[in-house]
Amino acid sequence: MSGYNRSINLLVIEDSETDALLLKEALADIPEFKCEVDYRLRLEDGLSRVRENHVDATLLDLGLPDSRGLETFLKYQTVAPQVPVLVLTALRDESTGIEAVKRGAQDYLIKGHFPAAMLVRSIRYAIERQRVNSELRNSQHQFRQLATRLQEIREEERTNMAREVHDEVGQLLTGLKMDLSWIKQRLGAAEDPAALTVLHRRAEQAGRLIDRCIESVQNIALQLRPSALDHLGLAEAIRDEARRFGVRSEVKIQLELADHINDVSPAAATAVFRIFQEIITNVARHARASVVHVRWSQRGAYSELEVQDDGIGIAPEEMNAKTSLGLLGMSERAVAVGGSLHVAGIPGKGTRVAVQIPTNAREKKYVEHSDCR
Repeated sequence: MSGYNRSINLLVIEDSETDALLLKEALADIPEFKCEVDYRLRLEDGLSRVRENHVDATLLDLGLPDSRGLETFLKYQTVAPQVPVLVLTALRDESTGIEAVKRGAQDYLIKGHFPAAMLVRSIRYAIERQRVNSELRNSQHQFRQLATRLQEIREEERTNMAREVHDEVGQLLTGLKMDLSWIKQRLGAAEDPAALTVLHRRAEQAGRLIDRCIESVQNIALQLRPSALDHLGLAEAIRDEARRFGVRSEVKIQLELADHINDVSPAAATAVFRIFQEIITNVARHARASVVHVRWSQRGAYSELEVQDDGIGIAPEEMNAKTSLGLLGMSERAVAVGGSLHVAGIPGKGTRVAVQIPTNAREKKYVEHSDCR
């Protein structure tokens, strides 16, 4: 820290003239430490100061005329979360200082028990840590923006590919089937049909293969991007996916979808649908469930998709395992649209996954109940 020589704007919120004088003397004892100090006696005065002008760091007494204890730090943090804070406590209140550090303060100092060098070092370290943390948060934000953009590109590619597979390949296979049907008709009208039995049989086999190809093309296009999501909305896409899952797995899915489910944005609808796909895929692979309950509801400013199964339940160590990339991916999808993901499991009693996304939609009276199997 020897190269740290820029002038620091320091805010001191301290109502004791004696303690303020000691702080002033401590800072003056190290002349190479350039510091512009602004003293305020009340918390509200300090908050006004930090709102008006730039502050590099704050020394905050936790016992002030208009605020006392940990609440003092929490109030300051709410107004100026970007400013590093060193809290000042009495010896008997050291536990409060420790709690403040746990809540985000950079350090705590016990009044009358720190030399000038410690004070200066704590201020410098607090500013440096805050700078590093700020850069880290910016990097995380940029990474999240990149991840979100990659997801958008992926969905765009899936949509384009699904359209190409469905329109181009599907049309070609349909045309080929029409040609085979024409050939079969001509074979049946031949003068010597017995001599053409083998060709007729092969044409029928080719027709069945084409039917299977068309079905496969439809399934591939559906997996890439369900058309219902774009044309009929999130509710219908979830119904279709639940229906297919029930057929594949023989797991009973109960749907309870409030009709404002389609009021979410296209980006949020895509995120929720992909999360739903991942959840039921995990149910099929790991849960050993017989019934899955799916519910869409509104909680204040958020809409929530809740999926509860009656399977073996996910253990906490499984949720935190490095291999749980599926859970991480679902969480990132939710965060990308301003939401959150919550997973809770009880061994032997099932797992609950809830994704919340912000919405302005209001709860409506109509609610659909259905079973998919």
